[in-house]
Amino acid sequence: MGVGEILKGGGPLLAGESRMHQAELLVELTGQPSDAAVEALDSDYAYAIMTSLGAIEGKDFEEVFMGVHAEARGMLRCCLQFHLGGRSTAAALLQVTLN
Repeated sequence: MGVGEILKGGGPLLAGESRMHQAELLVELTGQPSDAAVEALDSDYAYAIMTSLGAIEGKDFEEVFMGVHAEARGMLRCCLQFHLGGRSTAAALLQVTLN
């Protein structure tokens, strides 16, 4: 079980039925990734999926994860960055949490 599932209280955070549905759920939660982030995937398939979704703002993590400590929500937001280069490492997350 991942951090998102733990914070949600069990069950999959993004229970997609296909790759396309999984991508839709991620974008609905985090918002539309930048064009640069999508292009960095270097995948025509991923580009087609992301452009077909249209502009999506994303959800308020405070509402989605109501009752979850602010630092835990922040950690999850760092983990759910669309572009791999934007995600925090485990070591960086532990430094923020433990300091």
